[in-house]
Amino acid sequence: MRYLVRLIDDATSWSWGRTTARYLMYSLVVPPKTQKSDGPEFDFRDFIIKCEDYGIPQSRHRVILLGVREDLSSSAIPTLVISQQQVPVAQVLRGLPRLRSGLSRTKDGRKEWREALSGIVSSAVPDGIPIGKAAKLRSDIAWTLGRIRDARADRGGEFVTCKPTRHSAEVSPFGRPRACKPSPIPNIAALK
Repeated sequence: MRYLVRLIDDATSWSWGRTTARYLMYSLVVPPKTQKSDGPEFDFRDFIIKCEDYGIPQSRHRVILLGVREDLSSSAIPTLVISQQQVPVAQVLRGLPRLRSGLSRTKDGRKEWREALSGIVSSAVPDGIPIGKAAKLRSDIAWTLGRIRDARADRGGEFVTCKPTRHSAEVSPFGRPRACKPSPIPNIAALK
């Protein structure tokens, strides 16, 4: 947190050449505790945005500082509105094709991906967990690998045809319809 405090201190004044512009920092989560002569007063925790509280389907926290130049500052800086309901990730992903993760710094294909996952079973990675549980973890990983089906869309990036499901007609939490859509790039060979 000391980095956040230093960031706020550093961000309140910025100089370009001879001119120094002074900025007042505002939170997007709460209004200032008090308004002092040198600007609004916040606790450093006031700049932490808990995404899940604002309708974003992830449990990640972000730090966002809203800097307003002092001569343009206003005491009426709006704050974010807390969402009435949290949006589960499963609800957003429903109806999308399954994808697999990718491999870095090596050839990346379905076969290589499966080999990399299988390598975890024989590696020392499970040995780092509490005594007596490594064997169970290895067994669980092997069982899971036996059940994983190849993702039809592999890693994504290409158009994937899909069959509409009962969820396809629903609207996502972001207002987009979930129906399968045709490829945005026409198949020229099919048109001939």
